[in-house]
Amino acid sequence: MKKVLFFATFFLFTILTADAQIFTKPVKKQVNKTLTPPPPPPPPAPAPPVATNKSTTTDAQNTSVYTLTSVRINIRTGADNKEFPSQVGVMLRNSGCDNGGWIMQQLPENMRNEMKSNSNTEFGLEKMANPSTQCRTLESIKNGGVQLRIYYLPNFFADAWKIEGVTITLEFKDQNGVPHPTLGRKTIICNNASGFLDGSNHILMCNIDGELNPTTSSIQN
Repeated sequence: MKKVLFFATFFLFTILTADAQIFTKPVKKQVNKTLTPPPPPPPPAPAPPVATNKSTTTDAQNTSVYTLTSVRINIRTGADNKEFPSQVGVMLRNSGCDNGGWIMQQLPENMRNEMKSNSNTEFGLEKMANPSTQCRTLESIKNGGVQLRIYYLPNFFADAWKIEGVTITLEFKDQNGVPHPTLGRKTIICNNASGFLDGSNHILMCNIDGELNPTTSSIQN
């Protein structure tokens, strides 16, 4: 009986010891380590801007080239009128330009109207197609001045027309339409432009120098 009790006690002790080891033994927990990906590489540096010659372009745009854009003529008729349908042709010439230099005109067929005695008649000139734009620049006009040519085509050979004065108004603007600071509108009074025009002496020439001052006038045949 003692042996049975001894083995039963030993068996129970063994079971309790094993259970105690199971409950006291620490259990290692598995930790799932998540690897953090490395940061992306920095973006490449932007390419340097392409150098442009902005100052040269701006300077070219700001350089004003003044050109003759408008011509107005005023003729003072004296005691003898220009009758209808006698014609008057008017041309403006750049004296320093090649190929004759004629740059502006008013055709005779457009000037058949009567010019009454002791009255003023004003009209404009139109650009001629043949000359280059260079012939109308203020720079080229200053080189040689201009010349105004008035030619009279009477309906009857003996009809006379008395001229007592001619006034020329020139307008100069740049490529942007801005008037010249001092010559945007230049009025030239040809006080010595006077005389009779008829079938024999039918041309009146008015000369203007490079400074746009009137010089001489003459009647020619």
